[in-house]
Amino acid sequence: VNPLLTTNFLALIAPLCFIFKPQGRYLMYFFLFSLVMLIAGHLSSLLGLLWGTGVVLLLRRKWSWVIGGALLLCGLVVWGGLSGHLAAWLHPSQRLGIWIHGWQALAEQRAWWTGLGLGSVATATTHGYWTYGTLHNDYLQINVELGFLGFGLALGSLIAFGRQLRRVPMTTVLAGWCGVLASGLLIAAMSFLLYVAPLALGLWIAWTAITALTQEGGLNA
Repeated sequence: VNPLLTTNFLALIAPLCFIFKPQGRYLMYFFLFSLVMLIAGHLSSLLGLLWGTGVVLLLRRKWSWVIGGALLLCGLVVWGGLSGHLAAWLHPSQRLGIWIHGWQALAEQRAWWTGLGLGSVATATTHGYWTYGTLHNDYLQINVELGFLGFGLALGSLIAFGRQLRRVPMTTVLAGWCGVLASGLLIAAMSFLLYVAPLALGLWIAWTAITALTQEGGLNA
């Protein structure tokens, strides 16, 4: 059992707490989610929570809340440094070592443009090349499995999606789903969001909801 999956899921849905009424009840849920992450001590989930929530508040122009969130984010980074979480990430046997190993595997095969193939990271684990099923960074894993071409296509889709988003009026519901997407995109840089079906589904639902809300005529288009 990996509690990181639970805290990542809570970080993913937490920004939606700011789009419902009565807001007091949902703020209580939000703080309960935050408490669970603090107790679990998962820095990636907490960063995703604050980033996604910050995006919601920024899009809704809640400036005092944005400033408060920025201060909390700075405090979280300081806490991560003092508690040893950042040092653990940067230790060669932890996250940093995994990321370096991933780039080394890509370099050894000289497969920069095409990658090693979808599922190659899990296959390498099966054959004992390394002991982790994912690279704990979805962007790196996309590069390793699909190469620069695959990563470029994914990045292009995201940029086109952002341009479409800028052309429509921002509503409270749309801001909430943008927060979910922002939280997921940050967590994906520190964990394995896209390679866990329920979490990937949550991100896909956010993408679909935003697409529906930004179409001409909204959900009735």
